[in-house]
Amino acid sequence: MQIELYINNQLCDIGNPSDFSVYLKRVFINPSELAAKDAQKSYNITLPATARNNIVFGFSNIEEVKGKFVKIYDAYLIVGGVKIFNGKFRLSEITSNSYSGNLGIPAKKTIKDIFVDRTMTEVSGTWLKTFKDDFFEAIKEYNEKDDFVFFPMVLYSLFSKTKNGDEYTDKTTFDNTVTLSMFDFPPSINCIEAIKTIFHNEGLTLSGTALTDSKLTKLFMSYRNPVDYDMKWNYRGLLDLNIYGSWFCYDSRNSAQSGYNSDKRKVSFDLLGSGRHNTIHIDSNKGNMLTERVSNGNVIREIIIPTTAIYEIYLNVSFSLDDGAGWDEDRPYLGDDLRLYHSDKFEETFKKFGFEIKLIKENSLSSVDLDRKFDKPNIAQNIDRWEYIQDFPKYLPEEGKTMIIDQAQNNKFICGVGFGNEYLPDAAKNYYTSKTNPMIGRNGWSIDSSYSQTDSSYITSKIDGYTEYNRDSNGVHSAPSDYNKREILNFDSNSSLIVEENRATGFIKVYAYLQKGDRLNLVSTSSVEELYIGNNTTLLNCIMAHNVEFQLSVKPIMYDKEFVNGDIDANNINSDILKDDIDLIKFLPSDIKINDWLDNFCKAFNLSLIQSDNGGFEINTPQKEQFAIGSIIDLDNRCSIIGRKNTPLGLPSVYDIGFTINQDEEGYISTGDNGGGQYETGSIDGDTLTQTSTFSYNWFKSILFEDHDVSYNIPVITNSEIWKPLVRDYEDMMSKTYFDLAQRFFYRDGNINITYNRQTITLGKVSNSTGGMILNYKNNPASILNNYFTVFVNSDANFTTVECFLTPDEYYKLPCLVRLNGDLYNVADVDGYDPLGKKKATLKLIRKIK
Repeated sequence: MQIELYINNQLCDIGNPSDFSVYLKRVFINPSELAAKDAQKSYNITLPATARNNIVFGFSNIEEVKGKFVKIYDAYLIVGGVKIFNGKFRLSEITSNSYSGNLGIPAKKTIKDIFVDRTMTEVSGTWLKTFKDDFFEAIKEYNEKDDFVFFPMVLYSLFSKTKNGDEYTDKTTFDNTVTLSMFDFPPSINCIEAIKTIFHNEGLTLSGTALTDSKLTKLFMSYRNPVDYDMKWNYRGLLDLNIYGSWFCYDSRNSAQSGYNSDKRKVSFDLLGSGRHNTIHIDSNKGNMLTERVSNGNVIREIIIPTTAIYEIYLNVSFSLDDGAGWDEDRPYLGDDLRLYHSDKFEETFKKFGFEIKLIKENSLSSVDLDRKFDKPNIAQNIDRWEYIQDFPKYLPEEGKTMIIDQAQNNKFICGVGFGNEYLPDAAKNYYTSKTNPMIGRNGWSIDSSYSQTDSSYITSKIDGYTEYNRDSNGVHSAPSDYNKREILNFDSNSSLIVEENRATGFIKVYAYLQKGDRLNLVSTSSVEELYIGNNTTLLNCIMAHNVEFQLSVKPIMYDKEFVNGDIDANNINSDILKDDIDLIKFLPSDIKINDWLDNFCKAFNLSLIQSDNGGFEINTPQKEQFAIGSIIDLDNRCSIIGRKNTPLGLPSVYDIGFTINQDEEGYISTGDNGGGQYETGSIDGDTLTQTSTFSYNWFKSILFEDHDVSYNIPVITNSEIWKPLVRDYEDMMSKTYFDLAQRFFYRDGNINITYNRQTITLGKVSNSTGGMILNYKNNPASILNNYFTVFVNSDANFTTVECFLTPDEYYKLPCLVRLNGDLYNVADVDGYDPLGKKKATLKLIRKIK
């Protein structure tokens, strides 16, 4: 029989074929393991030092040749026209007469060599999907078409609800008290498409039977990430908050505004959520994604920042002092010790009182103060002794221009407008006539060295400078100053204020770095003064009655916070926040390595992920015992059952196969089902063989949709603590989310149409099964176990070992079935196969279970 050995793509001399020997071994099945691989060993061979072989090995038998033992050659062996070995060759010994070395299959490059320690969100490139700027329209579009991403209803938390009267409704009911946001519907991504994208973006080819397996190609994964992970939606498209509002201190019935906090110095009102005296309009549904409501009406509790980014914030304010028309001065009050007051002496009022309308990172009014102060910590100077020459120079914002509020004064401050000169000393009021200033939080670090600040703030605007005031015997002189120059980007102002009679209008635009979860509120803060009202002879604590109309715009423009330290051109911003697309890579698990996820996915379905001969990779399902009759090797005429040897399979006593189970999860506690299976083999000597997937079993919970009077089973991915049947804990429990629980798999199963805010929303529905597949490891014909694993549960089975000759073509066919004594057997391994047929090979067989 002709034998050909090629090394470095050159035919070698093997000398006398009877002297050439190589004995091959392969392992196909190991019953003590759940996942078997086609394993081959390495083999030592010796070749004669002929002229041809000297050329093949680069005359390595010459003493002066260097590096002769480090070179690895491509090698393959053809016997009888059949390639039976394809691997590598490396020299190990050279004599004057021969070359000896090792034929072997080197360890192929693994995915760990490719992806190293990168996580799933660090996959190369992007995976963009078009996404409309209307969130619910966008998810409807994907849910109504066959795509590799959809947006199912999955319970990662309780429904976010407002109270129905004094109480919350039942936890398992979807009704008109539910409020939804984009964070309730993270995308579910097709597993196989995700794997294909990972390799494609890395410039690697991927093939294999798993890519066309219908049970796998329909498989989707749940969303998983740390609870505080910042979902990367197309925020520039989805979020564009424009709020228009009118707020009044009192109504026509002389009923004073509620929703305030006061002390003997100042009083603050919540302009967004005060209640009955304000009117709020949100322009378009995009703004709804940024607000939290106290009811289904237009009363907003606060603005919640959904993603950490630089935001463009525009605040336009019209502020007016009440003229007293229709005023009953005995009735308007805020409490027994605080009265509303009006005066038609507006000039005096602006001099005596201070008023501020400002946007702050605060959801409580308890710590809100008046911030427009002209001394420390805003400006490094003392406010008093302005009449003494030795205490000059003094610094003030340019007349009517932007004032910087230091972090030590208010570390929650973003921007605002201030009216009145309460904090300006009387000596300064003679030459600093401005009664208004736009205000912005300080960018960077506080100028107060005693203030403890762990992080730099990032807030900026195009602002004007400060004025330096000096005093000599001729009076006070002013000049432009470099004071706080580091805050100034240029002198094209992004603010403006105009004061007319009892009315002041103005705007300010800033760029501020806000973090996910920041809660913004718009407040009105007024100073409190002691005044005599009417015929009262006792001084009363009073605030001036005032009204506010405002427009507030908040929209994200950039993730890179260093953006605020440059010269901003609002019309030419190269934003790194997506507008018309979402990147699915950013919705993959951010804290799981690519290597680990791929390994665990393959382990869950008994897939093999290997490097192919062409340098790419293959992901394959297990081979199934479906062979044509012609591919069965008939051993009946070559070996006798009499000469066989029987040995035990070495089975474990129990196969225990299942998912990762969090025993605190609601699904597990309510059902007790872990989705796994235990299979006793009957072996009395073996141990328990356990294989646990890192993925979780998927449980469901029945949810009543009140508007349609129908219940659906919805996946529940939460701990059980939030589902205790007590509605009194609803407010605390609905703040808990469980995005960090283990991923699980499911299949698409149509859609659910629900009514929300008088519109129909289409959400994906899922199932644990599809044709011929159930996502568990139970002893069911359609389970993962029976579709993708081979489990030996017959302790009566054994190895049958026989010796026989195999042709090169038969060796190439392995691991096909063999026939012995009229029965069919699986080949577990072959050892000592001699391609030249000089000795018999040893075959270890397992009788095929019918």
